[in-house]
Formats: sequence, C-alpha cells, structure tokens
Amino acid sequence: MERLRTGDLIFCAVPSETDEGTAAGAIAASVGHGNVNIIHVAIAEVADDTVWVIDATMKRGVDRHPLDTLIRDFTGAGGEKPVLLVKRLKKGFSPQFIDNAKRFLGQPYDYWFQPDNGRQYCSELVWESYRGPDGTPLFDSYPMNFKGPDGAYPAYWVQLFEELGEPIPQDAPGTNPQDMADADILRDVRLPAVAQDPAQEDEAVLREWIKTISSDAFGGRKPMTPYEDITVACLNFESIGPAPLTRDVVILGGGESALDDYYVAAASAQGREIFFDDDNSDGWFFRSDHYNFVKKGVPAVVVENGLHPLDPRDAGKYPMESWYHKPCDEYRDDWDLTGTLANINLMYDVGLSLANTDARP
Repeated sequence: MERLRTGDLIFCAVPSETDEGTAAGAIAASVGHGNVNIIHVAIAEVADDTVWVIDATMKRGVDRHPLDTLIRDFTGAGGEKPVLLVKRLKKGFSPQFIDNAKRFLGQPYDYWFQPDNGRQYCSELVWESYRGPDGTPLFDSYPMNFKGPDGAYPAYWVQLFEELGEPIPQDAPGTNPQDMADADILRDVRLPAVAQDPAQEDEAVLREWIKTISSDAFGGRKPMTPYEDITVACLNFESIGPAPLTRDVVILGGGESALDDYYVAAASAQGREIFFDDDNSDGWFFRSDHYNFVKKGVPAVVVENGLHPLDPRDAGKYPMESWYHKPCDEYRDDWDLTGTLANINLMYDVGLSLANTDARP
C-alpha cells in the first residue's frame, strides 16, 4: 500500500443513480460512466501532520481545508460517504503546482464554466495549476458535455443557466473530473482502505484513516524540515566499480519521473546511451538504501556499469560479483577505470543540471 503525497489528485465519485435534479446527479449524468461516476477533483497537500485539500466547490469556492471536511461536504443525505479515488502524476510533479493553486484561493465557484473569468470550477482549478515550465497545461481540455445519456439536458443544468441568463455552454472547451481521472499522465494510488459500512465511519475512524494514509515512512519520525521538500533527487551509484568504457549506462528504476531525462541528456553528451533495465525479479531496487527516498516521493534511480564495452574483448572484464561488497577497496594499478570515470562524470553532470534548474524531476 502507498501513502498520500502532496500533489496527488483526489477524485470523489458517487453512484450512477444519483438524482439528476441535483448538481452531483447532473454532473454524473453528463460526464460519468459506469457504476461509479466521478463528480469532483481536489488537490492534496500533506503538511503539518494534516492532509489538506485545495479545491473549488459550490459551497466554499476555492478553499484549502482538511480532507475530512471534503469527505463531510460530499457525504450523501443518507450518510453515504463518497468513494475517493487517488491519482498521481507518473512523472514531472513540481511544488509549483501547489503554489499555482494557492494563487486562486478566495475565488468564487465558476457556475458559468468559462475560462479567465476570475472564477474556478474543480477541474478547471487543476487544469490552471498543473502547468509545465513553459506554461502549457499538463491536462488536455475537451468540448464540454452537459447532456444526459438520453441527449437531453438534466433539470439542474436547465434551471441553473436560466437563472444565470446564459445559454448552456455545450461543446465549449473545458474540463471535467471524469476525463481528468482517465488522463494517461496519471496512475492509480492504492491507499489503505477505510471501513465501507457508513455506520462505522464515524469521525474517529476517519481521523485515524487519514493519519494512516499520510503517515511518515519512518514510523512517524520527521526531520525538522521534511526532506522530501528539500531533496530534489537521490542519485545512487554505489554499484559503479572498475569498468572499461562502454557505449551504454544501465539504469534501474527508470520510467517513474523526469529524472530519466537528465541521465539521457548526460549520457548523450558523452556519446553514450541509457539502457533502462526493467527486470526487478530479484527485488534489488526495493532493497537498497535509496528506496526510503522513493517511498517519500523523491525521484531516485540506480546507475550501474554499462553492458557493451567499446572493445568487445572487455566484455565481462570485471563481473560485479567479484568486487561488489567484497574486501577489494585497495586500488590496483591494473584496473581499467575509463568507464568508471565516465560514469562518475555522468553523475556529476546530472547533479549539476539538477542544481541549476528551478524545476523538479
């Protein structure tokens, strides 16, 4: 099981039979599919031993409040708790996304569902906040749909836009939480479950669950400044030993963050390439020191010597089992360190690049 992280997106879902005369029912009818329809999205911020959410709702506008407040706000009239689905960016999270969202605090809810009007609806807030270094939104926008499965507008939309004196903005560009949850840039986060019986989900149970999903990876012990806030990446190169120069460099644990891009660029500058080793059948990646950083959301990969020497006769010259965790630290004049030095310079270039950019991998 995983733990909630700052920047995770919390999607609220309701059953498909929700009354179309309500806002939740109208949203579900217009954009939902399946037995559980996603009607809301909020941004998670884990801080001060509390799970906060930043979201835009009809009740509060753009606001920052504890997660249990969100759960209460979306609890049904009969006490039914919302289904919470948590998603995480596959790569490229930046604390700037949270700062962007906080710039909108205090804005009213956007009943008009229009851009650039000083108001926000839930998925619009995420769309505006999660942007790349060049300002491009990470999430796509789509023609908005306000019609139900039968092609008619649910009663709630008809009444709302009559009161606003505006036409229903059918097919105008926009976003919705259902499509956002299905975005390819997100992955599912498996959190410890909460009791499903609403009678058991009292305030004490919810508080304990929230504490569980956000607990520190090291038994609740936290440094004075959370290291995930100040640590950009973990560069593990303990597996670099004597090696001839190779055409490639092996990376374990790639594919999870933009840290890969820094290694690819550094290797390319050396005229080499990265080989991403996806075989973790021995569980090595999860047994090494860097993994505690990974569990806290700090990007980390492991660098190993390459597999293809420039001189094919050097293949297998220094098998890892002959020197790794062995009493062989004394320097030997006959070692070929051309590959070792290239790998060290590659690590230096990666660290230097990370130090000289404002973006996090």
